[in-house]
Amino acid sequence: SLDRLKYMPLRDATEARAVFAAGQALAAQNGLAMRSPPPEPTTCCGRGCNGCVWEGFLSAAEYWREDLLLVYAHHRIWQDVTICGNTVINTMHTTKQAKNGM
Repeated sequence: SLDRLKYMPLRDATEARAVFAAGQALAAQNGLAMRSPPPEPTTCCGRGCNGCVWEGFLSAAEYWREDLLLVYAHHRIWQDVTICGNTVINTMHTTKQAKNGM
């Protein structure tokens, strides 16, 4: 679910894989086209470097999640507009006219 995806922890590769799986399932259920999740690093030396490739991966994973949530939010907004059709457009137009004193 959307709430589950929003609040899933993202601290390591296992959690990142879980976020990716949940995000891809949400995208598929809603017919959303999403870019692939970032690939896991393959060049970590294991010495705990400042700026480790895993830090970059987890940042990219968080960005991917935020991107998916944004795409989903836009999808929901446009789905609502499509469902309401001209009523939404007419309401917006009427409100604009009222503000302009027409």
